Amino acid sequence: MNRMREWSLIDLLYVLVQRRKLILWAVGGSFVLSVAISLLLPKWYRASSTIMPPRKDLGLFPVEQAMVTSSFNLLGYSEETLKYKAILESRAVAEQIVRKFRIMERYRKRRLEDAIRYLRKKTSVDINEENTITVSVLDRDPQIAAAMANQFVHLLDSLLTYFDVEKARNDRIFIENRLEQNKRDLALAEEKLKEFSLRYGAIDLPTQIQAEIQNAAELQARIYATEVELGVKSRYLSPQHDEIRELRFRLEELRRQLASMKYGPTASSDNGQGGERMLLIPFGDLPHVAMENVQLYREVQVQRKLYEFLVQEYEQARIREARNTPVIQVLDPAVPPQRKAKPKRALIVIAATLLTGFFACLVAIAQARAEEMKRTDPERYQRYKELLALLVPRRRR
Repeated sequence: MNRMREWSLIDLLYVLVQRRKLILWAVGGSFVLSVAISLLLPKWYRASSTIMPPRKDLGLFPVEQAMVTSSFNLLGYSEETLKYKAILESRAVAEQIVRKFRIMERYRKRRLEDAIRYLRKKTSVDINEENTITVSVLDRDPQIAAAMANQFVHLLDSLLTYFDVEKARNDRIFIENRLEQNKRDLALAEEKLKEFSLRYGAIDLPTQIQAEIQNAAELQARIYATEVELGVKSRYLSPQHDEIRELRFRLEELRRQLASMKYGPTASSDNGQGGERMLLIPFGDLPHVAMENVQLYREVQVQRKLYEFLVQEYEQARIREARNTPVIQVLDPAVPPQRKAKPKRALIVIAATLLTGFFACLVAIAQARAEEMKRTDPERYQRYKELLALLVPRRRR
């Protein structure tokens, strides 16, 4: 029994040249078949629309404006961009797209879940490096692909507008109630000051005390404004939210400063107890009548400043509630594509031809090797045939 020799590169090339007809027929057949298949495959078109999220609304309150500006400097639009991406990929948007463009009928989907799943496979929402969002849709009709991409953007804009209007409405209702309460408080404070003036006559307070009272009124007004803002924010933000925690911290700091002005530097640890309408600075040397006059005057000033603040914010909330302008800035609206996105015919033909040529070469080498085995090692060749028979059993007639 002769042993099979090792083949060199020349031997392999000789076998491939000798069996070139097999290889050429396989490659040619694969080329023709892949071309035919690629021509029969349905064409798909991709339409894309690029949008730029707007800068986040600075809100109604000064503290909120400072916090939003700080967040914008640190994070850019990333938080807003992720929120818009989540809305675009939401089920609510997908259901409206499925119904508007009759996805179930056009692609023969029996259930809504299947149609939504199919739509998500054909849709992509990508966040670009420039913080823009690109919505891409694949469809067999280029007109429908562009219409679907633009509809995604339209639905996003509609939902964002609804959310903004709803938030403004809640703000307006809260501020409106607080404004009515402030009107009653201001009328009561003015009536008390009037009665006091009629009872004791006008008292000429020193200029320094007047300035301190004005500063105290400003500080008290800031506390009330922060409380109003905290009340508004607490309606739609969790207690652990960064904005809520920041507002509470600011409120505690303002109260500490107010307590220090009321009772002196050591009074800030007293939690502000001991009378809500006490003087902002110690007035132990002033007569009782003058002190009462200062308290009443301060209360009127606080209520007036709070009234001015609430009126301004109430008007802004009404404007925001009535506003119905587009929120999304569309950089590139989707247009019907002229070129198909798939199938990639050239890629299909080249890949199929190369793979077929590779396997044809392997088959040619295997056949030549088997023939040599049959001549040089019949026993081994017989075992080889038995192994093939076990792996590929013949069909029984």
